[in-house]
Amino acid sequence: MAATRDLTKEETLVSLPVSAALVVAPKERCRLPSSFCSAGFYLKKPWFVQMALKLLYERQLGKDSVLAPYIGSLPQSFGTLLTWTDAELAALQYSSLQQEAQRMKAALQKLHADLAVSAPSTPVTDSDLTWALQAVRSRAFSGPYAGPPLQSRLKTAGALTLLAAVSVTAAHVPLEQVLNGAIAAALFNLLYDLVLSQKVKWYAMCPVVDFLNHKSTVQSSVEYEYFKERFSVSCAASFSKGTQVFISYGQQSNDSLLQYYGFVEPGNPHDTYVLPDLAAAVGPALAAAKLPSSKGVLTRAGFDEQTSRVLREAGLTDQQMEQALRCICDTELTRMRSKPGSDTSLAQAFRTEKASVLHECLQHH
Repeated sequence: MAATRDLTKEETLVSLPVSAALVVAPKERCRLPSSFCSAGFYLKKPWFVQMALKLLYERQLGKDSVLAPYIGSLPQSFGTLLTWTDAELAALQYSSLQQEAQRMKAALQKLHADLAVSAPSTPVTDSDLTWALQAVRSRAFSGPYAGPPLQSRLKTAGALTLLAAVSVTAAHVPLEQVLNGAIAAALFNLLYDLVLSQKVKWYAMCPVVDFLNHKSTVQSSVEYEYFKERFSVSCAASFSKGTQVFISYGQQSNDSLLQYYGFVEPGNPHDTYVLPDLAAAVGPALAAAKLPSSKGVLTRAGFDEQTSRVLREAGLTDQQMEQALRCICDTELTRMRSKPGSDTSLAQAFRTEKASVLHECLQHH
């Protein structure tokens, strides 16, 4: 998305009412028809499944949905790993993501089977779920849950006032006791909004916001304006008229960007190289090392903190860790030089970035 005028730092890029977004709040009730999805099934699922089901129901409503214009703007297909063939996944030459993609596909099949059991007449197909989950995982953002909207809180406050009045006039409850109860309830609502609710998250898909592309070096924020009941996006960078506007999706590696968003970021400073089996990767260098069965992670500077801790707890010296790191990088780079049977430009870009992580890691050691 390009800027239609010059934008200054911290200026609001996008602002829209919550009513224009698809939202999943913590422990919310299922409002979908039982023929579409059972309440029991809905409540047991993670937020992204709940949002995918809500998205599909709104899509089914067609023009009757308040979100119809937004849903109509969503892509008909996505390039995430859920739709990649085995040959395309193999072209990544990266077993960690291949395994994760297969796990995701198996989980999706089970999800649809369970949905069909819970609601036999559901119109949701396997391809519907695939589309919706890709839309949600590539476009939703999260933030601290601010509690029910202000208008809902005002209704609650009004109800408390009415209850207090009724209690005094009809039930002859002492005024002091009634006020204590009303104030306690009001304070609890305020406490929930300001403190307790910050420990849980809600999730939203917003028009326009999801059209903004990602750039790791940009600092941005998506905030909920409680008193205005709006979502707003701002960025700590300025943009000239006609240039593309970026926000940050967070400190994500290219594994995550490809898995959930379907793209690779060149020169991603947060990229890593994941080893599904650390013991097997270290084995050629240190056959005698007794390592637990766990994954390992290489950053551009070397082993990450968790992997270094595992190696040290296994008794490896700094010299042995250095030896293992160089052996792993050399082995992985050699393996990646072999040409895959099936290749795509996206797989090539991914391999290039992973090789960059390994080369930079070697340069530091």
